[in-house]
Amino acid sequence: IAYHRDTRHRAMADVLAMKAFLDYAIADVGDAEVMAQFEAQLQRPSLPPQLPPEQLSAVPDRPGVYRFYGDGDALLYVGKSVSMRKRVLSHFRSDMHSSKAQKMLRRLTRIEVTETAGELGALLLESQQIKTLSPLYNRQLRRQRELCVVQLQPDEQGYLHPVFIGDDALDSVEGIFLFRHRKQATALFLRIAREQQLCLRRLGLESGRGNCFAYQLKRCAGACCGEQSAAEYNARLLSQLATRKLESWPFSGPVLIREQRADRRRTDWFLVDHWRIFGCFRGRRPSQKRCHEALSQALAFDFDLYCILLEFRKSREWLPLPVTKS
Repeated sequence: IAYHRDTRHRAMADVLAMKAFLDYAIADVGDAEVMAQFEAQLQRPSLPPQLPPEQLSAVPDRPGVYRFYGDGDALLYVGKSVSMRKRVLSHFRSDMHSSKAQKMLRRLTRIEVTETAGELGALLLESQQIKTLSPLYNRQLRRQRELCVVQLQPDEQGYLHPVFIGDDALDSVEGIFLFRHRKQATALFLRIAREQQLCLRRLGLESGRGNCFAYQLKRCAGACCGEQSAAEYNARLLSQLATRKLESWPFSGPVLIREQRADRRRTDWFLVDHWRIFGCFRGRRPSQKRCHEALSQALAFDFDLYCILLEFRKSREWLPLPVTKS
């Protein structure tokens, strides 16, 4: 018995129909427009399987903080953006997925948002929520690390060396330098010594007497034996530490930082004193009484919030509180 084998492609009709459509589209709008639409389709985000589409549609295109939740309402991730909808959509682009991100998105079932007036409010709220809520997939800021505070003190010959002190001295000691942890501080002093040819022994990073080992290798400018003066040594050290120096509080008392949304429909006020944030108020400027009640809290210094406030020092209104008459 002879069998006849049909070698024709069974989907050829679909292929020919698609070719006819593309030929028509190119003739109608041109190659560039067809290619632009094709690339736009490739970049469309693919929603996680367990996330209802209405969850995404409820995310506004405004500044704020968003939170991803999984099964059992487990908090997976906290993020911020001046455009929350665009930022959330970027999580779902296939070209942005690491294995860890894919694992998180497979668990995503709910999105929750908190709007802010602008970028400053979003940054401050994100930092605070990551530390207090401990999301599973946030790599940074999950815990407030023990702050490393360094003061430079002169030795008997006038050469400055670092002394590690407690963070309770932040408001009472001038000329101190901040690090996230002691390991970071030590690494920086080692790098400065290497690049500026400063003596490790003078810096307290090497023990012994007489000329240091680096001097014998011509890697130390001679502070250990007096060849490099204390003035030159100190100037080099201080210039390298400038970005680590704690900025003095530039006001005589507390201030209110005003941030307004671009459409002027929302205003946030942040009550700050000595780089500590005592409260956030929405709407009208808070009364003096309300501010002074908030200022009665005892707050620890937060290095991350300090860095955020420095970044916005010149781009937001910082309004000193009126002095209360007794």
